[in-house]
Amino acid sequence: SRRRHTRCSGVSWARRCVQETGIGCHETCLTCSGTGPDKCLLCQPGKKLSNGRCLDICDAQAPYLIKDRTDVGYVSQDICTKECPIGFFADPIENYCRECVEPCEKCSKYGLNTCLQCPSGYYLFRGQCLYTCPSG
Repeated sequence: SRRRHTRCSGVSWARRCVQETGIGCHETCLTCSGTGPDKCLLCQPGKKLSNGRCLDICDAQAPYLIKDRTDVGYVSQDICTKECPIGFFADPIENYCRECVEPCEKCSKYGLNTCLQCPSGYYLFRGQCLYTCPSG
């Protein structure tokens, strides 16, 4: 079942109309780029976005969950991902992307002394990103 509205009637699924109003989107989508279930840009509350589809839980193709802020009214969207982005690590027990301790870009687990990669301008020393090298 697709939501319809007179504002979009007569429009042959114009991309802009669908994106701005959500009219014509699949029932699981809040906004979309087309009419199919794999054309979602944002999901209805409680759903998770995975490769254009809105799911109840993340699947094996993209098992890790991360919250992302969109530029559309600062909506927070749960997104399923295959790999966690820079600054996060995959928690295999909870299937969740957790943040590394700043300024670490890549870490092995949550907590201190687990950093594997630092941003430019920092030095990796015993699992921590330091602005200057320690003496000795």
